[in-house]
This record gives sequence, structure tokens and C-alpha cells, in this order.
Amino acid sequence: GAAAATYQRALTAARESGYRRGEALALLGLGQIAAGRGQWLAARSQLESALKIASEIPQPYDEANIRRHLGIALAAVNDPEAGGREFDRALAIERRIGDRYGQVLTLSELASLRERRGEFEPALALLSEARSLVETTRASLLEPALRATYLAAQRSIYERSASVLMRLGRAERAFEISEQAHARTLFEA
Repeated sequence: GAAAATYQRALTAARESGYRRGEALALLGLGQIAAGRGQWLAARSQLESALKIASEIPQPYDEANIRRHLGIALAAVNDPEAGGREFDRALAIERRIGDRYGQVLTLSELASLRERRGEFEPALALLSEARSLVETTRASLLEPALRATYLAAQRSIYERSASVLMRLGRAERAFEISEQAHARTLFEA
């Protein structure tokens, strides 16, 4: 489609001008498009190329983002161990540079990987850490409408936590977490 063509033009321009970060970001975009189409092997190839560049520059924010997307692609092509390693590497970078939003995304992906393996306690611990980061970030936002919007965007973390708790037979705690998210959204609105 049009987005892929735009990223391809950006990739060509970045390569012609020697703009390495632009090249990495264009490859990331192409990898995300391929992943969205279910073309996981193509996504993996694009993302591995993007990662090589982002690691060489170095550009830690981009590297962590690319590693997270590569982890998703690897898990999708039945290599969850390699996917998990990429998530761990992304999370380490995000912690080092203080990227709380990236940490929430990566923790969520790690939790999904654990859930698919039936590892519900580790998944719950990861989701709990993600919820803590969401709460810290939400509390730091000064504008109430922005807090409500942010929390609404992160609601799936709370819903997935409740779902895992239900699988573990902890219905009361699942209800508490669900209500916590609902109450905060109403309070901030």
C-alpha cells in the first residue's frame, strides 16, 4: 500500500544521503507493515537490518523499539525463546534510558509470551510491574484530561491482569484491579 511505498522512498532517500538513523527508522516502518500483514519472515529480515544500524549508531531508544518489534516477529515465527531474549534486551535498554512508556509496552509483550506458555504467575508479575509504571506516569501528568486519556490507552494492561488473575482463580483480586482502572478513568474524566 501507500504506507509501504512511502517507507520505501524514505529508505532510498536515507541510503542516498547517508542518514543512518533514517534508514533504521524506514526499515522499522517496513518491518511493522510486514508484521501487520502477517508476513513475519519479511518483518524479521527488515527488523534485523534496522537493529544492526540502530546498534551501530548508537541510538538506544530506536534500538529498544526495534528489539521489541523483533521479539514480536520472532515469537510469531515459532521462536519464542529468541523473542523473549529480544524483549529482555529491549527492557534493559528502556530501564537504562528511563523510557517508561517503552517499558510498559515491552513488559506487556513479555507477559503475553508467558501467558501463551501457560506461565501465569510470571505473566502476572510482569503485568503488575507494567501497571505500576502506568500509575507512576499517570500521576506525573498535570492535566486531568491527559491523565484520563493516558489511562484509557493503557486499560488493556488492567484487563489482561484481571484475565490472568481469573485463570489463577483469584476472582476477587481480578475484580479489584478492574474496578481500580474504571474508577481512575471516571475520576480523571
